[in-house]
Amino acid sequence: MDQYTGLTSTHYFAPLLDLLTERGFSSADVLQGSGCSEETLKLPNQFINLTQVETIVENAIGLSHDKYLGIQLGQRLNVSAHGSPGIAILTAENSWQALQVAIKYFSLITSLISVQLIEKGEHAILVMTPTPNLSLNIEMFVMQTLMSSLDVMIAFLMGGGTGAAYLHLRYAKDEAYQQFTKRDLSNIRFNQPRNVLKFPKAVLMNPLPLADNAANQKALVDCDLQKTQLATLTSFSAQLYQQLLLYQDILPSIEDVAERLHMSSRTLRRRLKKEHNSYRDLLNQVRIHQATKLLLQDKLPITQVAYQLGYTDSANFTRAFKRHTGITPTEFLARQSIGYNN
Repeated sequence: MDQYTGLTSTHYFAPLLDLLTERGFSSADVLQGSGCSEETLKLPNQFINLTQVETIVENAIGLSHDKYLGIQLGQRLNVSAHGSPGIAILTAENSWQALQVAIKYFSLITSLISVQLIEKGEHAILVMTPTPNLSLNIEMFVMQTLMSSLDVMIAFLMGGGTGAAYLHLRYAKDEAYQQFTKRDLSNIRFNQPRNVLKFPKAVLMNPLPLADNAANQKALVDCDLQKTQLATLTSFSAQLYQQLLLYQDILPSIEDVAERLHMSSRTLRRRLKKEHNSYRDLLNQVRIHQATKLLLQDKLPITQVAYQLGYTDSANFTRAFKRHTGITPTEFLARQSIGYNN
């Protein structure tokens, strides 16, 4: 992921900027170090990578001292705020069809979460799985935004709240979910093995108020076009990087990876070079991503993080961290005065 994959639509960050500027924070401070401009975030059909998402979200949490920003952002996202997928959902024949559209084109929203729809008896179960090795702050922010926006979307499409749906969350019980989503906590089960939204299937078959076949077909064509364009952004480097993220400890040598991919190390280097990348660059990106997790979630000292990631000393680690993020590890931690693990 990082600069290679883990892409998320910019549709969701202009409203986040609005939320923060309403509280007196400048857009420049929220976007600091991300390489994004306010103008870029307002352009249609644009995506930002995981590093940029992490920087913007961590800045927003650090500035606002508010670990429920995702919930509040989701409440601002009406169906049409999701771009072409939102229009296709809005004009679908019924909620079942709308869910199928959402799943098929979810990559146009974000690749940080995968979604799957399962039929089980009289219920439909929407399973939401964060991509491996997301930091807790980013996972919680993305899940909060998704669940909150689903509340808004379902309430609009079905003409009421989500009281008939049961929500299962992997996280510890938090009374704030009721405060922000106005959900009855009896319909939320915490500390579950996976994130799930469970609906009575019969409810999903009711016709939607704005069903429009012509508008729906046009939106689906737009979605297909955008999905084709997005595919050009997910390269061999992206696929390889995602595999490297799955390693928790020692990262493999280029020879080991090449053997696993049934190619020579020379071929692997050539394919990366064709995309203006190198195996060393990928490893460095993975190490920085691991470093942010060790600093934030495991709360390890900077010296220990440097040693654990194979740097000769903390000074080399600090230089590498700043080269990739624009700030030092100390500055990075200073911004994280509050987080989802507090």
